[in-house]
Amino acid sequence: MESKRDTLFKQILIGILVFISSITGSYFVSKEVMAGLEKTNQINMNIIELEGGKSNFEEDLSEVVSKIKDTVVNIKCSSLTSQSAGSGVIIAKSDSKEEYYIVTNHHVINGYPNISVELADGNIHQAALVGGDPTGDIAIVKIEAEGLNIANILKDSDTLREGDSVIAIGNPLGELGGTVSRGIISFLGREIMIEGQKRTLIQTDAAVNSGNSGGGLFDINGNLIGIVNAKAAQLGVEGLAFAIPSNEMRYLAMEIMKTATDKNYGYVPGRTTIGATFVNGYYQSGGFFGQTYEIVYVTNVNEESAADKAGLRKEDIIISVTASGDTVIIEDALQIMEIIKSQEIGNELTFKIKRGGLNSPEIELKVICEQYIYTI
Repeated sequence: MESKRDTLFKQILIGILVFISSITGSYFVSKEVMAGLEKTNQINMNIIELEGGKSNFEEDLSEVVSKIKDTVVNIKCSSLTSQSAGSGVIIAKSDSKEEYYIVTNHHVINGYPNISVELADGNIHQAALVGGDPTGDIAIVKIEAEGLNIANILKDSDTLREGDSVIAIGNPLGELGGTVSRGIISFLGREIMIEGQKRTLIQTDAAVNSGNSGGGLFDINGNLIGIVNAKAAQLGVEGLAFAIPSNEMRYLAMEIMKTATDKNYGYVPGRTTIGATFVNGYYQSGGFFGQTYEIVYVTNVNEESAADKAGLRKEDIIISVTASGDTVIIEDALQIMEIIKSQEIGNELTFKIKRGGLNSPEIELKVICEQYIYTI
């Protein structure tokens, strides 16, 4: 913890500000969009064996676009207080029902009870949320329809090469659905931080704007190679956009669809949580003219969660966390997130906290990491 007398703010490091194009929605939302997926359902995906980067330049680009454009949809979400718009890609169909599964970014649908999907032909369908994974920024919704095309998913996005031509299709600005742009893969395996999460993404110079989130990034043969999820947002910066590789997207989507039931949303097994949230803040000691300290504290504890059972409470100040014998002095809330993320289910973490202020005695609490189950 750092003592600060003259200022309450850190110097901000200058760099590329990568944002997620979403509008924050209401946290408390209806359960009427619960997933209706039965575990006995068979989900079919079109997985393409061809290696990425093997371009078929003999085929006109317009012909490729015409074959894949209707696999990309517009997504609109709403709550009582706000709205969100993005894109999605049809990636799977139920074997037993006329139900189609659409992948999008989690941040597009997060917090919104009402989700609708507009197809390329203009028809609008009410969608049901199947499940999601905030860590990977992937969510799955489904609609009832007939005769829709499913995107071909490249089996191994690791075969892609920097310089490969790509096509982005999405709904920029939430109003221009079906927009097609072309570019190249600028960098593979780019590590960036988005909303506190480190992600390894495909970087492209294809034109991407707010509303493209959740849309498709395709190779020159029309195979889905990634899901667009971020654009560099800094004055004067263009040609910097990012996508989740198809390898990661496919794995997360399949796990979400497999774990979804008629009563629970789908989730990704192995994701750890303790059921508490933490933020950075300040603590002032000694009145108005006293010292101000930077702290990390608890903002919420889910009822019946591991944190709740261990005795962690709202506004507890976190001093340190010990995992596998290694103790980390906590100076930033992101440190706790990274520690929890790195653990396996069942691992024990030891939290040293202060309750009631920095002058209070230290309390030691032992918390067991548990499976993260997706809820809204």
